[in-house]
Amino acid sequence: MRKYLYLILAIVSALLTSCKPETEYIYVQRHPRAHVMMSFGFNNLSASLAEDIRDLEKGFIPGSAPLDNYLFVFSHLVESSYSAPSAPKLQRIYLGPDGNPMKETLLEMEPGTVSNSAECIREVLEFLKEKYPEIESFGVLMSSHGTGWTPPGYCTTGYKNEGNSDDIEWRRSAFPEKYLSGEYLYEPLPGVKSMGYTVTGVNPTVAYETDIREIADLLPFKLDYIIFDACFMGGVEVAYQFRDKCRYMCFSQTEILSDGMDYTTMISDLLSGNSADLVSLATNYFNHYDTASGPKRSATISVVDCTKLDALAAVCRDLFRRYDISKDKVNESKLQKYFHYSNHAWFYDLFSIAEAAGASETELSDLQWALDCCMEYKAATPIFALYGFPIRVHSGLSMYLPETERKNLNSYYSALDWNKVTGLVKTE
Repeated sequence: MRKYLYLILAIVSALLTSCKPETEYIYVQRHPRAHVMMSFGFNNLSASLAEDIRDLEKGFIPGSAPLDNYLFVFSHLVESSYSAPSAPKLQRIYLGPDGNPMKETLLEMEPGTVSNSAECIREVLEFLKEKYPEIESFGVLMSSHGTGWTPPGYCTTGYKNEGNSDDIEWRRSAFPEKYLSGEYLYEPLPGVKSMGYTVTGVNPTVAYETDIREIADLLPFKLDYIIFDACFMGGVEVAYQFRDKCRYMCFSQTEILSDGMDYTTMISDLLSGNSADLVSLATNYFNHYDTASGPKRSATISVVDCTKLDALAAVCRDLFRRYDISKDKVNESKLQKYFHYSNHAWFYDLFSIAEAAGASETELSDLQWALDCCMEYKAATPIFALYGFPIRVHSGLSMYLPETERKNLNSYYSALDWNKVTGLVKTE
């Protein structure tokens, strides 16, 4: 009887073994990603930013299936005039059943809302995080006027008041007790993109610009990337301020022409693959302008891994201790500027500053190594044809070259994270 039992067990075992599939499948749940375009266009760039959104809709658009990625657009544009405040809108764009882009309005704010304020940016991101908990990671693009790391209003009006310590209005706008951002007198800007610039008065008379420290402080969670389609944002100060708030940054060291980035290919680079391809995005941007003729052949761009900036900060800290890094002490012939107008004279190439300060070949080699560590991609046209200045050196990051007489600017700069770590501007 027992041998029959063994026989039955052997037959059952054989049957079970023969039923086992040759390949074992492991099912992994894919979590969707999201790209959030923030278009702060209640200013003289409104028409250009509206065109950017239309170009975006001509390219790749994600679907609306459960595992598809998400595309959101938060826009604030001029509808009739500056005297008629418009309402910022948050919309989801997805591909409809007929193959055409569909728009779903998720949130509409009060007319006149300052869309580029840090509080508003946080509100939008928190809303999306709560409404779509399935989204695994977010990336953000911010497009508007902007002026790098400088304090609100400095490049427009504040620089005129340097040397006048009794200028109460300047100090009120640049160093308010309760708010880092502020309003200042509106002055029309040329047809280039510069960060967070919203007209808040009528006719217009007043504008609001956002402080990068406040944006970084109020971001509610860490982002996969931040793209600045805005002038002068490609500085080490900006990257270092956001180092704990995003993994990658993509930005320009110079001004950006009002056409902006290549929005027709952008969403394909960011959402069609398994991860966002910022290098492809930056390459498309550069090729668009490098192949242009005349003044439009004007571009700089870089992609930085913010997790690797501490090595750069350590190398720069040593250099800043050994050398007097100030405008009146360096060899100006070796400086690479990224600006044309004097009210933008706060953006020089980081590597060229060290070179102009007299750093040795070994020290420059160490600096280049640190730059290479954090640089995913960089490119520059041989000349910024819009203004006609050559781009001899392009390290992928700009930096401030301190000027002794700019006490207001230096006081502000000393509070930036980059200065706290490297000591570029000496505090008293």
